[in-house]
Amino acid sequence: MKEHIEASDSNQPPTVRKFAFTRQRKRELGIAETVVDGQLKFKITGYYLAGKRVRKFYSTKKEAQTFIAAQTVREGNIGTLAKHMDSQLANDAAEAQMMIKPFNARLLDVAREWTEARSLLASFPDVSLSECVKHYAQLLTERATSWTVNEGADAWVAYLEAKGRSDVYVRGVNWRVDRFRSDYGDALM
Repeated sequence: MKEHIEASDSNQPPTVRKFAFTRQRKRELGIAETVVDGQLKFKITGYYLAGKRVRKFYSTKKEAQTFIAAQTVREGNIGTLAKHMDSQLANDAAEAQMMIKPFNARLLDVAREWTEARSLLASFPDVSLSECVKHYAQLLTERATSWTVNEGADAWVAYLEAKGRSDVYVRGVNWRVDRFRSDYGDALM
């Protein structure tokens, strides 16, 4: 930030005004010769990561040219986003990839699934995805251990017989339960 001091004719102290000035730098990669600690180095110019200028020095011009060529190829292969990708983002992506590797999933697929799940939960912003998954897993577990109508009817009749109910009573229950068996037999209760 530059400062500008204005002098006044009165006995008042001078006013200091600060002006915000941002220099627009070239974003094109280049090589500049510079001396660092008494040695000639080749500095990469126009190299930015996450909007911040990064200084890279190489001891030979060939190394600097190799870096520029690699950046150009990277930009061509992946796009401008990769050229200016923050190193922390690259580290996070690598760590995330290692976490999902046992599930044989791609990071992009996981991000798409997460985005879709969050959009489905847009009305419930305080509910976490893991909470939803735990709830649904519990529901599936309960369904897997649920009885069918046939199993429930058989268990009820067996309970009545074990309790010593009369044969007439048990036959009457069987007659009434048979209608449910024919309509809902393998449906879960």
